[in-house]
Amino acid sequence: MHITPTLLFAAVCLFSCTAKVTETPLDTVSGFEGNWTGTHKMLGIEEEFAATYHIQRVADTLVWEFTSTFEGGFTGTAVLSWDAGRAQWAESWKDSGGEAESVSYGDWDATTATMRASSPGKDWNDPSLDINVLGTTVLKDGAFDYTMTNSYPDGKTTEVMWIHMTSVQ
Repeated sequence: MHITPTLLFAAVCLFSCTAKVTETPLDTVSGFEGNWTGTHKMLGIEEEFAATYHIQRVADTLVWEFTSTFEGGFTGTAVLSWDAGRAQWAESWKDSGGEAESVSYGDWDATTATMRASSPGKDWNDPSLDINVLGTTVLKDGAFDYTMTNSYPDGKTTEVMWIHMTSVQ
């Protein structure tokens, strides 16, 4: 058989047209990219605060820039990346509240569009008490909701913060 340029082109085209592009873990959560506006609320505070998120892909991370009217101008930055060694999402969080940077690890359920993560922490009302901080983020229909829950050593859990965001096109 003699390979002509046309046959070679057809073979290359057939291969390249059927080859699947491999999706990276970060691609699976790309629905969070963009600008978001909404509110957040904290346990024990009646006021609901205006808030925004700007979420963008930077190299192999998603960087979440948060601003809020809480305390006259609360800000925070989260960096979400895939930790291949743990086979989990790793998210660092640092905010203007002065707390030490925290790192949580979690999983993404593509079927329910839900990210669940946890990290060790301290109780806001009793900083001597070690707790587990659980975060649940659900992405649905151009919006996402985040709930922070504190889990105590005695098994008690308390929801302490809620964020609701809607996509800004």
